[in-house]
Amino acid sequence: MKIVYFFVTLVACMSNAVESTQLRVDGRVDGCGDTKKGANSCVGSGSCANCGRTLFCPCDDRCQIGSNSCYGDGACKNNDYLVVGDTSCTQRDSCVNGDRLKIGNRSCTDYESCKNGNRLTVGNDSCHAKNACSTGDMVTIGNQSCIGNGACEQGDTMSIGNGSCQTANSCSSNNVVTIKDGSCHGEDSCTSGDGVIIGNNSCQGIRSCDKLNERTIGDNSCQGQNACRRGSNKIKIGNNACRGKDICSDCHNSIAAGHCNAGSAWKSEIDDNGHCKLCDKGYSASASITGSSSSSIAASDDNHIMSVAMMMIASIAIAVLVVLKKKKQQKQRHEYHDITVE
Repeated sequence: MKIVYFFVTLVACMSNAVESTQLRVDGRVDGCGDTKKGANSCVGSGSCANCGRTLFCPCDDRCQIGSNSCYGDGACKNNDYLVVGDTSCTQRDSCVNGDRLKIGNRSCTDYESCKNGNRLTVGNDSCHAKNACSTGDMVTIGNQSCIGNGACEQGDTMSIGNGSCQTANSCSSNNVVTIKDGSCHGEDSCTSGDGVIIGNNSCQGIRSCDKLNERTIGDNSCQGQNACRRGSNKIKIGNNACRGKDICSDCHNSIAAGHCNAGSAWKSEIDDNGHCKLCDKGYSASASITGSSSSSIAASDDNHIMSVAMMMIASIAIAVLVVLKKKKQQKQRHEYHDITVE
């Protein structure tokens, strides 16, 4: 038994030692068992304890901690491959129990934020609230994002841009979700999603994009409380669409760009309850769009009419040319026949 344990330990140490030559921090290569910390960091009972150490050996120790970071009881403890910038992980149990964590400057600054993370990358000035950005796997967060209690919590394979998810519980409990810049502003916005792509400056309002599956949302869309909440899978919301309270909630059809917005221009597309008619099951989107009073739609119709007219003129011109060509060919045959007869 001791022999087996020895070989397992040796293999683990050798493997981790090889990996240590591959990880680079600020242009330097960390050595096996290396832990670096800046001034006034790892302050607090148990902070930075067991940082990068495993059951077998310290060979996978990769703790690189900036200044004024990991400042609180238990902060940054029990981590493997931990890189922390300046003034980050500054409360009790923040940035704990992680594997392959890379935290920027001034991030993860509240209790238990960024804990239990696996392959978690956080930019600057992000994850500023209790439990923010915690319990995630393969999560990448930009700058000034995930600001609110529980924001971006329990994410799996999630990518969040800059200035997004800025309220409580926003962007939480997601699986395979991409959120671009300036989106998901509102409590419980963009939560419980699976296979969702959200564009720039979209999903702004309480529960605006809550509980979506296999949904694609364009830029500047779904703005308002419950604007695009729930609904059928595999539908798309175009750019500049579904802007208004409850307007495209429980939607069952794709909505084209520039449609279903609150206001008189889209009156023909909205029912008396302020809900987009195009979202209803069995509803013909083309019928409503034809009757829309929107200036953009009218312009589109004019362009369509102009295109049809041009096609008709072109067809007539081609037909005339064909007739003229046939008459010319007939005339030539007659002239040739007359010459032959003589």
